[in-house]
Amino acid sequence: MPRDSSPEPQPSCSNRMKESDVCKDLLIENRSVEPLELLVENENDEIERLQLPNDVVSETKKPAEEDERVAKIDFRCYNCGMREMVHYFGKTPAFVRGLEFRESTYVLRDPFQPPPPYRKSKPEYFVAIGSHCCGCHKTVCKDNECSFFYVNTYCLPCARQQMPNFPLEIQQKLHKQ
Repeated sequence: MPRDSSPEPQPSCSNRMKESDVCKDLLIENRSVEPLELLVENENDEIERLQLPNDVVSETKKPAEEDERVAKIDFRCYNCGMREMVHYFGKTPAFVRGLEFRESTYVLRDPFQPPPPYRKSKPEYFVAIGSHCCGCHKTVCKDNECSFFYVNTYCLPCARQQMPNFPLEIQQKLHKQ
């Protein structure tokens, strides 16, 4: 019977690694690994050494009272009583680029968007919540039942008083409200 001249099957890769001298030194079977312990003479000194200097910490963390991303202005509508904390009152909010309101307006950053990164200026979405009535100077929201806008914001009682001074189209719109 002729012998098969094919070479003997080579051991698998993992078996070859186990058989090599280099790997025998590296593979240590049945040895449990102990958790490493950091040998430090004084733990508190090491913690202080690893902490950031105070001037770097003050640049990275800003107190909430100085953070412009936190709403700090209390808005309350005179007519409906709606109350909301807003980010800005004025004509040109810093977080809205290329827009200037005709009158001072209470502006809220879009509550459905994540807050912008700290100290990175980028245009944001916003919601104009309300303004002051130009007749009686009471704070009113932009709801149709509370205010009317024609050149300026009017509360509905002041808008009805000023109705004869408005154009006919505006009078018809106001009459429907």
